[in-house]
Amino acid sequence: LRTLFEPSSSTIANLNLALASEGALIRIPANASVDEPISIHHDGPAAGQMSHTRGFIQLEPGSRATIVETIKADDAGLSTAFLKIDVQDGAHLTHVRILETCAGAIWLGEDAVTLGQNAKYDLTQVQGGEGLVRTELAVTLAGEKSEAHLSGANVGAGAGHFDWRLSLNHPAPETISRLRARSVLGGRSFGAVQGGVSVAQAAQKADSHQMAKALLLSSQAQSVHK
Repeated sequence: LRTLFEPSSSTIANLNLALASEGALIRIPANASVDEPISIHHDGPAAGQMSHTRGFIQLEPGSRATIVETIKADDAGLSTAFLKIDVQDGAHLTHVRILETCAGAIWLGEDAVTLGQNAKYDLTQVQGGEGLVRTELAVTLAGEKSEAHLSGANVGAGAGHFDWRLSLNHPAPETISRLRARSVLGGRSFGAVQGGVSVAQAAQKADSHQMAKALLLSSQAQSVHK
């Protein structure tokens, strides 16, 4: 767990490291298959207060599991979250995150995912409401023939602000990454999807594709894709 508590170059992660007081540790043993989804629920802080969570999910070789994460912020407080995910050789993690915020609530999250050889990571993230949400996701496809499939949806109303930033790193050959993002925005809401792909010289036959689309329901709603 030592690497979970080391500082980094990320402002969000370092703020979380200094103040985190709770979190989750999940380890799936080698070749184990967890049939029922594992549920993690976060409640946002009260108005004018803060909460900070830090977690670690590890799937040992050949294991399979589904994590369903729900976040609900009903008051105008500040939340930060840092989640480190280690999917080892031949393991498969399905990760579902549903995030709902009210007006005035701020949620800042950062995920760091590492995939081993033939490992697979499937993420579906849905975020909505009227608060400010920023998620930074870094996926490193470190093992040959590993795969990352990322799907996200922003559903905004009022003055909701949703920022999803992704970094996909391909240091190993024959790796696959996919990003599919959708936004439905009304009122004065704002949605941004920013994706970047890094392919090392040794990562021959790496395959990456990104697509983002938006439906604006108001003349004041905005969407940015980069």
